[in-house]
Amino acid sequence: MLRFANLMMTRIAGRSIREPVPGRRDGAGVVLFCLLSLFKLLVEAAIQSLSILKQNPLFLVAFFSPQTCISSLLFILQQTISTMGPQTEPDVIPTYEDEPCIIWVGDRETLYDLLDDLDGIPKFKPRLFITLEGNYIGHESRISIMQIYNAVSHRVYLIDVYWLGATTFWAVNRLKNFLKGILESEDIIKVFFDVKKYSEALYSQYKIKLAGVHDLQLMELATSENPYRLSDLDGCFSRDAPRLSGNEWLLWDLRGAVPSWSSHRIRARYVQIFPTLYAYYDAKLRAQPTQRENMISASKTIVALSQTTIYATEEWHRALMCRDVE
Repeated sequence: MLRFANLMMTRIAGRSIREPVPGRRDGAGVVLFCLLSLFKLLVEAAIQSLSILKQNPLFLVAFFSPQTCISSLLFILQQTISTMGPQTEPDVIPTYEDEPCIIWVGDRETLYDLLDDLDGIPKFKPRLFITLEGNYIGHESRISIMQIYNAVSHRVYLIDVYWLGATTFWAVNRLKNFLKGILESEDIIKVFFDVKKYSEALYSQYKIKLAGVHDLQLMELATSENPYRLSDLDGCFSRDAPRLSGNEWLLWDLRGAVPSWSSHRIRARYVQIFPTLYAYYDAKLRAQPTQRENMISASKTIVALSQTTIYATEEWHRALMCRDVE
């Protein structure tokens, strides 16, 4: 029966490809794919259920109960949608003509407001653009300022990690959200530039395992004419960031948005332009799906290697301390 279903699906799919309907949009193909996948899953579920009933007929009553049928259909529909995979179509990042709202996060109340704002982030879409400020020396890295640009609310958050410490990542709001969970979520896309040093700093200081990361530096490398040379952030801006009228860069002044005593610790002011660079590189990578998948895979590999390096270094220092004690 399953072989017959597969054969019928193949014939239907082949007929739809050979005989396209005039004026049909791409959405019709997606609907056809969903229906065919749902039909195949129903056939497979029926075959498995029949094999179970053959071994134990007492399952017949439970199998045909209304609650079980509804639960099975919902599960099959969820599996069908998940097989389509996220990010199948180009994503459009919101753009704004006015300057973003800049918020300094130096206490728990403002941190809770940040977590409430991040609750509306859509999954599998690049809406969070992050950069860190501090001293990056491997396992001895220390983070001072964390900048988060939320492209949905058009807000820039400057988090004083130096003052808040671990509370920055472990504070939980009323919606049970906390920054550590967002950074470690595979479903929420975070965009960094040169994520390796940031991953090392977060893991060594707060044991945060980054996930769901897209590295702008790797995206630039995948789309550049010289695939053997990594570009710095200034080079990407000078070549790829489009200019406004009057030859002025889209750079917002962060002075005055932060206390004067801490302004000397804020050097990088580029996180607001990350969406522009991401859209530019992503448009090129969409024409090369293989390169885009390689970029995502390489970002995961770099994050994993950075965490492994920090772990190995910590174990080495721990072994030296144990030897000195003995």
